[in-house]
Amino acid sequence: MLARREREIQRQLLTDVFAQAPAGIWVVRGPDYVFEVINPTMTHVIKRTAGSAWGGPTSRCCRS
Repeated sequence: MLARREREIQRQLLTDVFAQAPAGIWVVRGPDYVFEVINPTMTHVIKRTAGSAWGGPTSRCCRS
């Protein structure tokens, strides 16, 4: 339980740092490149809200 809580704290700290970064940042997972983390700057770049991008594949959000 303590390890899980520590992992959650570390993830939240990293997410907070990403949110404040002046550069667009995203973290994706798996062969479909599913968004795990996306910061406000990157949502502006891809012209999507975080809610519409998070948890979905990059192919759904980043079409030409």
